Order: sequence, then structure tokens, then C-alpha cells
Amino acid sequence: MQATIVYIIDPNTHEVLMAKKVRKVGVGYWFGYGGKIDEGQTAEESIIDEALKESGNIIKKENTLIPGWISLLLKSFVTEFL
Repeated sequence: MQATIVYIIDPNTHEVLMAKKVRKVGVGYWFGYGGKIDEGQTAEESIIDEALKESGNIIKKENTLIPGWISLLLKSFVTEFL
């Protein structure tokens, strides 16, 4: 499964908009917004969709940046940064 995590950064204050998880993996922790990449969708398209659905923020494709990929081993909560 491939998914995205979106960190929305205010360009003026450099504050990061995050959400506290209320269900599934990571309940009680603060994360960026995200979800599964739908079939036929690019990572950029998924970021734009998830940001709008979960936060109400509209992100333009030209304002997205994908600095890398993260692999999560959910059973042990070990994170590998690629």
C-alpha cells in the first residue's frame, strides 16, 4: 500500500498545521494529513486531495514538494527514512 503524509507549512510564519489522530494507527499522536494513494493517482494529486478533505486547505500542485519517501514497519513502529 502506498500513502501520503502532508505537512502544511504557513509560508509567512513557518508554522506546521497538524492533526491529532483519533483512530487507527497512532491514536493520540500529532501527524500531518494523509491517506492512501488512489489507483491512477500520483503522489502530488493524493497530497492535494488529502489536504482538502482533511483540513479544508487548498494546495496548488506548484506549491507541493516531495522531499523523500518514508517506509513504516507498523508492528514495531520502526521508521526507515529513504
